Amino acid sequence: MILLRITMVLLLASSACTQSAPTGQVVARIDGIEVTRRDVLIELMASGAPADVDTQTVRPALLDRIVVRKLLAEEARRQSIDRSPEFLGQERRSREIILGEQLTQRVVGRLPPPSPITVAAFVAANLARFDRHEIFRIDRITTAAQPEGTTLRLPSNDAIADRLRDRNAAFKRELVNVDSLALTTAQRAALNAAGGRPFIAGAGGPLSIDQVVATILRPVPTIQRNELATAVLHDMDAQQAMITLTAKLRAGAQIEYATNRAASR
Repeated sequence: MILLRITMVLLLASSACTQSAPTGQVVARIDGIEVTRRDVLIELMASGAPADVDTQTVRPALLDRIVVRKLLAEEARRQSIDRSPEFLGQERRSREIILGEQLTQRVVGRLPPPSPITVAAFVAANLARFDRHEIFRIDRITTAAQPEGTTLRLPSNDAIADRLRDRNAAFKRELVNVDSLALTTAQRAALNAAGGRPFIAGAGGPLSIDQVVATILRPVPTIQRNELATAVLHDMDAQQAMITLTAKLRAGAQIEYATNRAASR
């Protein structure tokens, strides 16, 4: 029995020494844990890099970030941090946010396109808006972290990003285009009231902090109005679908609050 155990140990050691270098979909191994091309792609998407970024150029930095994160995570597990109430609470919240995002994608993906009659009616009712059509270039920070009051009073998203890094809070930062036609009256009012400073654009899931960095006046040619209207109507249908689903889920759930809500904060 002792000889058998010694033999097994020698075989395992030999296997570890002769293990081939990562190939194919596997781009690295950390203590036997594989890092795949998909992991790098997910890291790229989460980094908020432009869509046209050269993946080969940024891959070493992304891969290094993954390696460091996995090393730190493994050390945290060795110190039993993964069993702490603080970690378990944040892990549950993050899972819920991701699941909600995946559900939203599924619901929106199943929506039918708006009918030609609906599109034509929208165009006819919004001729002036098509003539004064604007594209807002927005610097968007998305985070699951609870913001401090002082954070949202900072003058720019650069300053907010620095504050989040100081707190070791995870966030995603990206430049997005927002079509003026797709804004509700309330959203347009919030954007105008911000006056170029950061403002909260979305809540209920991950927090979105937007800052308008450019406004482009782009009147829509007549030939393109139906196409743009179709996209805008689809976005509006998506928003309404999620509002309806949320209301339905609330109605079907038994939700109880403490008598004094402030006590649970």
